[in-house]
Amino acid sequence: MCDGAKYIRSAAKKVFPSASIELCNFHFWQTQENKLKNKTLVPNLQKEEDIQPRFQQNFQSIISSKRSTSIAKVLKFDIRILQSVSNEKMFLNYVQIMKPFWKTYTPKYWTYFFENYIDVTKSDCYTGWQNFMRKTGPRTNNSNEAFNRVMKEVMTDYRKLPFEDFTQSVLDELRRRSQESCALLQFPTSPLISETLLTLSQCLANSFDSYFIEYEGNYFVKDKFIVCSIYNPDTGKVKQKIKKLASKIKNENEEARESFLEFYKKPSIRSIQSFKEANHKIRAHFLTIASIRQLQLNIVEDNNDLTLLSSSCSCNDYWNHKVCIHLIALLIKEGHFDAQIRFKKQKKRGRKPNV
Repeated sequence: MCDGAKYIRSAAKKVFPSASIELCNFHFWQTQENKLKNKTLVPNLQKEEDIQPRFQQNFQSIISSKRSTSIAKVLKFDIRILQSVSNEKMFLNYVQIMKPFWKTYTPKYWTYFFENYIDVTKSDCYTGWQNFMRKTGPRTNNSNEAFNRVMKEVMTDYRKLPFEDFTQSVLDELRRRSQESCALLQFPTSPLISETLLTLSQCLANSFDSYFIEYEGNYFVKDKFIVCSIYNPDTGKVKQKIKKLASKIKNENEEARESFLEFYKKPSIRSIQSFKEANHKIRAHFLTIASIRQLQLNIVEDNNDLTLLSSSCSCNDYWNHKVCIHLIALLIKEGHFDAQIRFKKQKKRGRKPNV
């Protein structure tokens, strides 16, 4: 796990030739945000009447269509779709779908993005930012950078040490961190799930048969939007409006419940087959099919923790947080998860607990 620096990637390939090099999600989006603000690469939106009719749907498909749209927003929306699709075939198909718009209005940005993030024949292509290519593990290299900072500021005091002394310093710091971690309270092996997520999952589980369908041993459900998420992409925390919605649902507010369930729909067998084939050539059809979520449930007898850890979903929230509304709803319905369990209790007075 590293940023896009070529010398780091080259060194990793030389020292660890069999390792899978992945791009840090934070650095990936930091780079894209800077590039999208570059008017040389991404010019301002032309007058609406100047946009070719065949590209109008590119703007209409953006979720935040109520706000003023721009070419940069369309590109960012496309990148998020590329990052969230569940397999390589869908990824490559959508590249072909978005290519005409990108090449027409942002040819320089298309060349840059294709050479650096799509064309795997390039030796310096930054792979691993796509969900279907990611392995189980961290999504950023923040922990590595924190370790480096401690090594420079504390262990070596910015001095150039002999190699043996530097290696010993690294081992000492690793040993210290290991001992410190062992002294901490050990949490359950299952993920810590917020009350908001539990409330919404329980709501969806109560209407399970109206939204989920079983096909060839897996369950499928359809979201309203392909990049729909309950988390804020900047902070990684549950959105405030989602928390308020969950609070209303918990208080048995029927209007809030219906508002939440509007985001889901039971897919048809035909659309599921089209989703599994991953062969979509038209943008509107692709966005409709790509919002289907496939849920896999591996039953482990007499061990609910392993059932939760070995289950998976194709949605973006699962890839980011290893847990999602769809999966918890399925586990509650199948009796593998108790929605009444609370991993943290709110104190009546004093500071809020960390756990």
